[in-house]
Amino acid sequence: MQPVIFLLYPNMLATSVTLPLEMLRAAWAMRKVEQHHLPPLTIEFRSQTSGTINTHTGLPLQSSSLDTPIPRDSLIFLPALWRDPIKILNQQPDILNWLSTIPTDCTLAAVGTSVCFLAQAQLLQHQFATTHWHFFDRFSRRYPDVKLQRDRFITQSHASGQPRIFCTASINALAELTAFFIQEQYGSAIAQTVERNFFHEIRQPNTQAGLSNTLTSDERVALAVAKLDELLTQPANTPNYQSIDIAALAASLGISVRSLNRHFKNALNLSPLQYVQRHRMTTAKDMLKSSNLSIAEVANYTGLQDPQHFSRLFKKTFGVPPNQYRTTVRSKLFS
Repeated sequence: MQPVIFLLYPNMLATSVTLPLEMLRAAWAMRKVEQHHLPPLTIEFRSQTSGTINTHTGLPLQSSSLDTPIPRDSLIFLPALWRDPIKILNQQPDILNWLSTIPTDCTLAAVGTSVCFLAQAQLLQHQFATTHWHFFDRFSRRYPDVKLQRDRFITQSHASGQPRIFCTASINALAELTAFFIQEQYGSAIAQTVERNFFHEIRQPNTQAGLSNTLTSDERVALAVAKLDELLTQPANTPNYQSIDIAALAASLGISVRSLNRHFKNALNLSPLQYVQRHRMTTAKDMLKSSNLSIAEVANYTGLQDPQHFSRLFKKTFGVPPNQYRTTVRSKLFS
């Protein structure tokens, strides 16, 4: 199983440790039911000095030092810090040095202002990143070479010679990112089951890969996504929304449809059509939650005239058929 490491430091938010820890443990337990000889889930707490580290609320956590070698393919979490992170950052030089030694096959996930650790360690040079909204301006001034994305809750980067890096702007975004990691490790079915157990309603799946709000460094894909988002933000019953032309999109970028599909797959692990369908399913989910339109009307409104095809696609995306989703979410809203 993929080793998990939580970096600990004073004044961190306990929930940015306990939430992903509980979700990952739940996913492992579900897989254990199917695979009785499943290796144990390895979880480590590490800090600049071994011993007790207190969270912002005073919760004590026991940790080991940074001296132990980093297991290959580790998933490493950097918990969020309460308020101004710079004081804590300046007190943790060994963590900054340790971050620069992480193997390239590992994954880093920083929450809120802990993204400053990655920026200070120069792991985000000319890479996309986000952080907590209250620190946007200071972050931009302090790290001008980082491509701060103020409108994104999750970003991803994977520069040559570096580990894969995810930045999240909030604890809620961390939950979504953790579900994505669970999907990678255990599959969609377990990821969706964990989400249903932890959240009050079925959340948007993290696709067969691309997180919502995840950016790519592929300029063609970034431009294509911007064009698609522009079309998909129009009212759902307009012609541009109803019949998005992937061939025309490819032509506007000066490449073939096949090449566009390849770029999308490499960058986001989904096709342009799947990207569009994901957006439409999210729109449909919101309509089922907040409107009294029939299933057929919702399907037609989101550009899918065949209600049966819409229902199959909705179930494939969210794990439940649309009528069951509506019943579930309405009972929780109005009970």
